[in-house]
Amino acid sequence: MTMSSSVSKVTLNGDGVQTAWPFSFKVWKAGDLEVSITSPAGANTVVTDWTVDLGASGGTVTYPTLGDPLPLGWKITIRRFMDFLQD
Repeated sequence: MTMSSSVSKVTLNGDGVQTAWPFSFKVWKAGDLEVSITSPAGANTVVTDWTVDLGASGGTVTYPTLGDPLPLGWKITIRRFMDFLQD
């Protein structure tokens, strides 16, 4: 069986206010996601201070769960991070 390709990541811009980050690709559990932030200088860091509310075809990541929102000039990337196995 061939699996069609689909979007599996989204990158959004911080604004100093937003903490809810939507994505529109299917994942089955929180462990299927990787969340990272990128500084204005381009340094990328995988973060763990996030939660997710999953829906039928996407969801919303809350980052950070504590502390200040992602500042203007920073980016957050949410990506599907899972193995696709076929029997």
